[in-house]
Amino acid sequence: ISSCIKQAKDHHGPINILIANAGITDESNSYPIWKLPLDLWEKTYNTNIRGTFLTIKHFLQSAEETQSSTGKELENLSIVVTGSECGKFGQAGHTEYASGKAGLQYGLIRGVKNEIVRLNSKARINAVAPGWVDTPLIEGRLDDPKEM
Repeated sequence: ISSCIKQAKDHHGPINILIANAGITDESNSYPIWKLPLDLWEKTYNTNIRGTFLTIKHFLQSAEETQSSTGKELENLSIVVTGSECGKFGQAGHTEYASGKAGLQYGLIRGVKNEIVRLNSKARINAVAPGWVDTPLIEGRLDDPKEM
């Protein structure tokens, strides 16, 4: 992630907007929490939570470096995190996904909002929580009337 942000900055100049859009889940299975495999929990959290954290971390490090070298704040420094309606309402059979998205939407962005203004007085962070989108990840489950 650090290398990608550095490459983008080297190519485009200072980066002031980040969209953190990590999201995986195993839609081929639907586990009640008492049968949820630990490796699935860890894989989902490593991508969705840890990946989003590292993306934000390295983005803000880049912003701090730019501001230190220029002596002024970046304009419109902002972060948008993709959460999920599952993070608000839960999802049976996918506690690993729903709890992770809730952690992003309610924990991570609220913590970052209290820190980001120390770096940049007008910076902001928000989360969006879309509903299901028919992508290969969910493999046509929206065609199932029980899901709708």
